Amino acid sequence: MTLYAGMRKLVRELPGLGAWQRRGLALWLAGVLQAESCRISEVADSLLSPDFPSVQALMKRLSRFLANPRISDELLAKAWVERMVQSFPLRHWVVLLDETKLSDHLSVMVLSLAYARRALHLLWRCYQPAAYPKEGQVQLIVELVARLRALVPDRIRLTLLADRGLGTSPDLIRALLRLPGVDFLLRVQGQTCIRLRNGQERPLRMLVQPGRVWYGRGEVFKKTGWIRLWVCIYWQVGEPTPWCLVTNCPWRVVDDYGLRAWHEQSFRDAKSAGFNWQQSAVWDPAHAHRLLFILVLANAWVLSQGLLHTSPEKLSPSRGYPRQSLFRRGLRWLRASIRLRPLEPFSPDLVFVLPQPLRC
Repeated sequence: MTLYAGMRKLVRELPGLGAWQRRGLALWLAGVLQAESCRISEVADSLLSPDFPSVQALMKRLSRFLANPRISDELLAKAWVERMVQSFPLRHWVVLLDETKLSDHLSVMVLSLAYARRALHLLWRCYQPAAYPKEGQVQLIVELVARLRALVPDRIRLTLLADRGLGTSPDLIRALLRLPGVDFLLRVQGQTCIRLRNGQERPLRMLVQPGRVWYGRGEVFKKTGWIRLWVCIYWQVGEPTPWCLVTNCPWRVVDDYGLRAWHEQSFRDAKSAGFNWQQSAVWDPAHAHRLLFILVLANAWVLSQGLLHTSPEKLSPSRGYPRQSLFRRGLRWLRASIRLRPLEPFSPDLVFVLPQPLRC
């Protein structure tokens, strides 16, 4: 089975796509994986074969898929989240929130599932930096989280992680508190004021010294009206500032917030370390939305192949995690398969292992 044939099997059950649209999606996936790029010209070059002998025809076909208004992004998103629900039947999901930028061409707000020191993107919204959505950042985030909450069964509780650029927002926190089945662990600015039980008011960063942790409950965000939350502050030795975290759940701790860095690693996989998203030249938000769906499927398939066909690195006593990520292992296996074993069939399956759950 060729890579293209494997990708056709991968996408054959996606709803909202006609036969030709499924073939277009499979072409994109096979081309991105072979070229390790999502630039249309490079994807087309990688697909050249007796079945597809014309680069220009391939480029037109690939472009038509991104521009096709009949493709239902909502149906694809719903199908993808449902597929993740089947793959991760846990009581608890760690959901990562972040915004990534492609220079000054495109911004994308992304919700992802933390997985294997990486992130599986679930829902996203693309927009041009000079034309930020009219509803504003808070409403944009709340709409994404509410959509995810509606698509994920009630039995799965969500814990949302975000950095201080997004988390230092009383309006966002109040909106999240109104969403059922959603916990949050947000980093906020160190100058955020807290009112303690004894009535003292102090900046969060003043409660700890380097190497220390402070945990307790208090009221934060004085200027907009106090919000009562749990607060965890950790100042790692050697770091210039502490982590100042707020949460509505007393079981969330500093180590849980460390998972947020996995999002940045996955953005890097989509860009310079994997599929060169930053060079795609696809800046129209609607087209970019579909291109990101292609990259999400490609990323998940690469992670699956890394799990199926490679062995994890044996760790030395001095290391807590491997030098080579699951994504890198999968990508190198794919590269070797294309170059050294071109006649061996490619598995179209998405296979995942259940992560260690957070405390509920």
